[in-house]
Amino acid sequence: MQTERLILSHSEPVASGSRHLIYQHPLDRNLLVKVHRPAASPRWYKLHRRLYGPSIGFVREIREQLLVWSRCNRHPEFLNRIVGVCETDAGAGMLIERLEDEDGNLAKNLTATIVDGHFDAEKKSALAAFLDQLRTSPLYFDDLNAANIVYAFDGKSRRYRFVLVDGIGHKVLIPIGRMIPVFEKRRRRAQLRMLDGEIIRLQNR
Repeated sequence: MQTERLILSHSEPVASGSRHLIYQHPLDRNLLVKVHRPAASPRWYKLHRRLYGPSIGFVREIREQLLVWSRCNRHPEFLNRIVGVCETDAGAGMLIERLEDEDGNLAKNLTATIVDGHFDAEKKSALAAFLDQLRTSPLYFDDLNAANIVYAFDGKSRRYRFVLVDGIGHKVLIPIGRMIPVFEKRRRRAQLRMLDGEIIRLQNR
């Protein structure tokens, strides 16, 4: 856990989403810091929100990563690694692994890869491998879209791979759907179909 309060207000976010802002860690180039947007207040918080406040999103992501670790006995390569939490001048922050391309630049997401015209046969093959891993994993993903998938270079294996960086974990205290395999399979198929449709739309722009 990061014990020193990080100052992010002097920096610009390197990425952003509907609920979060992502900053480069000011002291460690290998890490990014995810914080909540000030106005973010999803309607599904309810009891979760009363218990954890705006940090509920971090709770569900960390809980899901721990569950996957317990079932797989290791961290899956298709999932971005959460390494801790920290205090920042923008509120609670979650520390995540910085994913890069081979030149050390921040890894592009699938949306940018397609729109920029770089979604070639090699990347299509890598995406197919990523989706196969996702289908057979115990991971609960509820927001599978092109913006949440990045194409990153793995320095250890010296190869590129697609990695899921957001949209994991349950929004409810008791995940009834996960306990019923037929419902979970149906939900997963729907998520994958929506991603396929999004990819087609991006390619046809």
